[in-house]
Amino acid sequence: TVPFEDITSWIPFIAFSSGSIEPYFSISLLYIVLFSSGNNPPLAVLIGFFLMQFFSVGFLFGNLRSLAMEPLGHIAGIGAAINGFVSTVMAVPIANYIGSFVKTSALPLFVGFSIFGALSVATFLFVKYRFRHK
Repeated sequence: TVPFEDITSWIPFIAFSSGSIEPYFSISLLYIVLFSSGNNPPLAVLIGFFLMQFFSVGFLFGNLRSLAMEPLGHIAGIGAAINGFVSTVMAVPIANYIGSFVKTSALPLFVGFSIFGALSVATFLFVKYRFRHK
């Protein structure tokens, strides 16, 4: 059987994750609109934006990792190790590239957040549309 055959068990995770993808994208977009000059806002404002950004990331990671682990229940240990390895191997070069643009402003971080947030929203909508019309 195909492990992703029963999408109805995913509905709570998908609904909750989609509710976290939009804020992740819109918070970073709001920062870009408000501080596009490249000057950093006051530290309290910057920490507030990071707090909101990483709060939504926390919900995303928890739900999406549990979705990735669902078909690997019988080998959960090795599945978690491979999942962590693959996500780290993907994240390090991306973070290194985005981090290379950070000199005196936090703007490149939020540009990176918004680009990958937009890709996440597009991927989510594509998968949602594909499963609905199957």
